Amino acid sequence: MRFSRQVKIWFVIALAHASLIYLFSRADAVEIARTLVSATVVTTAPQPQLNAEETERAFVEKPMNTQTVMNQKALADVSHPNEVKSNASAPSNNYGVQKTARNSALTPITSARTLTQSLNQSVNETANSAQTKFTAPTHIGGHLHNPKPPYPVLSQDAGEQGVVTLSAMVEASGQPSSVDVVKSSGYTRLDRSARDTVLNQYRFIPATQGGHAIRYRYRFDIHFNLQKT
Repeated sequence: MRFSRQVKIWFVIALAHASLIYLFSRADAVEIARTLVSATVVTTAPQPQLNAEETERAFVEKPMNTQTVMNQKALADVSHPNEVKSNASAPSNNYGVQKTARNSALTPITSARTLTQSLNQSVNETANSAQTKFTAPTHIGGHLHNPKPPYPVLSQDAGEQGVVTLSAMVEASGQPSSVDVVKSSGYTRLDRSARDTVLNQYRFIPATQGGHAIRYRYRFDIHFNLQKT
């Protein structure tokens, strides 16, 4: 069977096209295979183990492709499960930052309020202490110059001596309104001399309560000693 010249030419042209198509398809296949091999090598190549902080720092300082960053983060998650857990528990919004800022803003106010309360408490305690401070009366010292009760002559002749304990009601003015013998010296003349002298001639520094003079009963001793007469 013989083919015409024109059919042969078309056959050669078709064979040439088929050859070109085959060559192009082979080139694409080789390129695709090479790309897959490169991706596999990059993906499976050992990556340095980084923690979460180093991974983020590397990502900011040196831009990397998405695949490499994802691989490094995955390795960091596997290598440091505790850090991943702690990071996962952190809030994703800025509520913690707002709360911290609010607390920082409230700290001076709270400190000022605490200081004010402490000052008020100190003032109240000082005022209460001044109101409750008590000072007992006295018959000695200052401008009083109270005389010593006279020693009865008969008592001296009889050798009488001893200690008389008196209880005087001292008014706010410092003057005694009443004087009683609480404990006798054992001799009436000595007791009477002590009582009369205190009631008629003594003046006292009155007791004070919160800085104010008050009425108060005061007990003290009068000594009669022959050796000191």
